[in-house]
Amino acid sequence: MRRIFLTTCWLSLSACSTFSFSPPHVDLHQKMTGASLKADCTLTQGTGAELPENVAGARALIRNYFDAYECAMRVSANGRQAFEIPAFLALAGTTTAVALGAGPNVAIAGGAGNSIFSAGKNYYDPRQQTAILGDAIDALSCLQSEAIGISPTVIEAVSEQQADRGFRSASTGGGTVQVTVEVQYFDMIYAKLANIHAIATDRLATRGNLNAGSVASEIELLANKVREAEEAKRKAKEDPPTTITALSDEKAQLVQDAQSVQLDLNVLEPKLAKCVVRAKA
Repeated sequence: MRRIFLTTCWLSLSACSTFSFSPPHVDLHQKMTGASLKADCTLTQGTGAELPENVAGARALIRNYFDAYECAMRVSANGRQAFEIPAFLALAGTTTAVALGAGPNVAIAGGAGNSIFSAGKNYYDPRQQTAILGDAIDALSCLQSEAIGISPTVIEAVSEQQADRGFRSASTGGGTVQVTVEVQYFDMIYAKLANIHAIATDRLATRGNLNAGSVASEIELLANKVREAEEAKRKAKEDPPTTITALSDEKAQLVQDAQSVQLDLNVLEPKLAKCVVRAKA
């Protein structure tokens, strides 16, 4: 009976490892395919094409996160069974042995074993994990919906012109660097996905929610930022900078298009940030 008990404890530890509160594995460099995730949701590298730093790459990266989190969600939803079956077998096996005349030591060992399973089941409760992953998926859905608010055709066209003409669209303390609006878009999506992943990872580690009051305040602050960005975009379209008129028609159009997309990105950033907050709910 001791051997049975030890074997069951080993099964318990194995389940704890399989259904632990580790964050989902996401490929940040390649498009994930059907072969990218194993049955236990661990990642297999080198199965897809490289992710380009453009609109298509950003959307493929969102899809990578969806696939990883949905896989983890499925495993988590099935996790409770993996904990409860060994616990039931431990208790049932001990009860049967006692009924057949086993001594009091067996009954004590069986009861202790069942207590260990129950404690482990509560500590690694898959329902908590599933809820946290569900919030992350909700945030990803929001981000995906907001990300299509800017026309990819316009972004790609402006970026192509910027690349051909060496257009300088981003400034730093020491001067300017060449960053097309398409790269800015990709980096923005990449950063927000990383934020969602970090929030989910922290919540999985602490098994809890963040303060509801702070989340509400953050949403209100971001809503104000969205309104400010939309107002700045409206004013810029009504009163374009006079410096553009001094340029050639072709160059002026490029600058105007780039500024228009940049204004769209300025509106998009706080909208995406609001989506990130949904992972904290």
